[in-house]
Amino acid sequence: MPVHIKVDTGLGRLSVNHEKAPKFIEELLKLPGLRVEGLYTHLADAEGIDQSYTLRQLIRFNKLLENLENKGIHIPIKHMAGSAAAMLLPETRFDIARIGISLYGLWPAEETKILMIAKGQNLLEILSDKEIQSRGVNLLAYFLRPVMQFKTTVVQVKEIPPGNCIGYGCTYETRRLTKVAILPAGYAEGIDRKLSNCGEVLIRGKKASIIGRICMNLTIVDITDIPDVSAGDEVVLIGKQGDQEITAEDMADKVGTINYEIVTRINWQVPRVYIW
Repeated sequence: MPVHIKVDTGLGRLSVNHEKAPKFIEELLKLPGLRVEGLYTHLADAEGIDQSYTLRQLIRFNKLLENLENKGIHIPIKHMAGSAAAMLLPETRFDIARIGISLYGLWPAEETKILMIAKGQNLLEILSDKEIQSRGVNLLAYFLRPVMQFKTTVVQVKEIPPGNCIGYGCTYETRRLTKVAILPAGYAEGIDRKLSNCGEVLIRGKKASIIGRICMNLTIVDITDIPDVSAGDEVVLIGKQGDQEITAEDMADKVGTINYEIVTRINWQVPRVYIW
């Protein structure tokens, strides 16, 4: 059975400590049912502005590799870079880059984006592209572009008179005749409940505010100022519609989390459609 050995160079999570790793690996190599083909570690702070801890982990990993080579132990595949390190520190790429968040076209952190600009990676090549110059495209879009969209549809449109409450807990009361759209998706599908009364969706190319508490499988949005909305209309929860866009970062900022949590919490029962 081919295996990859994980060593802890500073994350403090799963795996054996880097200082104890040589002895552990030597014992592992004696097991007849295993073929050790890889050695890897995981970075703790590759996204941040201060890269000193990442460099410390890299030094520890390189020292381990040197130690093993001195013992005559050669492991073919080495890897440590996730999305941020793969972009910012080529030295961490080794043989494999384990990109995760960037597969979605999302930035690991705002600091990563800043560092990419500061490092100037590929900017000269991009700036010399005449097609890009003519279109005036945002340069950062050429590093990462969001590819995932999260959609639902309108199941009902109705009017609520002024002075009526909407949703559990009566957290929202209408001040005017309010036209609402009911969406068949709620926190069970991955729309964070903290977006109640502050989140937005896109309908007919316009932003509609979420009003009232988000329910388990339903969400109510205000469409009073969006004409011609009807049952069956597409609703974009994350992504673009017309010239408007709602990003995973927009949601994350409102609920106090990271974009990765927003996209990975989408329920596995929500159908996935892959387009390429």
